[in-house]
Amino acid sequence: MFCHKTVVNTKRFVEKTLPIALGKYYNALHLVAPRKAAVKAFDLFCTPRGGRIKEKDKPFLERAQQGNVYTSSGQRIRTYTWAGNPDKVVLLLHGWQSNAGRWRRLGPVLEAEGYTVLAIDAPAHGQSEGRLFNAYLYAEAVHAVLQTQPVHYMVGHSVGGMTLSYFVTHFEAPTVQKLVLLGAPSDLEDIAAHFNKALRLSDRTQQSVRRYFEKRFGNPVAYFSVAGFCARIAHPTLVIHDKQDPLANITDAYRYGKALPNAQLFVTENLGHELQDESVYAEIVRFLE
Repeated sequence: MFCHKTVVNTKRFVEKTLPIALGKYYNALHLVAPRKAAVKAFDLFCTPRGGRIKEKDKPFLERAQQGNVYTSSGQRIRTYTWAGNPDKVVLLLHGWQSNAGRWRRLGPVLEAEGYTVLAIDAPAHGQSEGRLFNAYLYAEAVHAVLQTQPVHYMVGHSVGGMTLSYFVTHFEAPTVQKLVLLGAPSDLEDIAAHFNKALRLSDRTQQSVRRYFEKRFGNPVAYFSVAGFCARIAHPTLVIHDKQDPLANITDAYRYGKALPNAQLFVTENLGHELQDESVYAEIVRFLE
């Protein structure tokens, strides 16, 4: 028991102090090499420290037909297909530091309703290639999937939902009919602010990171807003969000739910960010039907 508490306390100490130490390093580096500091901070922001496939998820994933698609930059993305009706294909997009295994409960529910269930491991997650992850890279992976087969419905959890909103407003997706957003945060600005606060980055370091981001992606951080994208989404969209979500505040769902021209809102309680519950699965099936 003592050893366990020691390990837990040590882990918490490291998790709390390491970001501050890294922030001090980036701030100091910025004084002599601003661009290098910006690139390093940006890379840290885009580097997942989780996302490995868990033992409990392997039986679900091993039932799938597994394959690969390749993005325009040549990055290999692992795909999983549970075959059903080819005219009812649902693409499932997991969130940050997760993988396709997170669908081990929803997937069988959709299978039982006759859907073809398609899931992928995002870049730098699960069995997909890569070291960095962001919604832009994720959208490129989704685009690669839709080049190989039609998809009729898309479900995105957390950052997967952010990616979904970006994808349907920036890529051609003529076969997509309905969308589901699960616990999706609204603005990249909010996520960046949390990152900056955790590392205690100086204002100058933050500005350099923002300039690097804009140069790399052609748009400022503020551009990446689910609420902004949703105003341009005509697809019928189901927004599912929990009142007690600790990572994406319920106000986010109200914001982009209001912006969507054709939205339905399903609010849960005490399910947290993961939204793993039979009531959620039933609502998704009802909406898709």
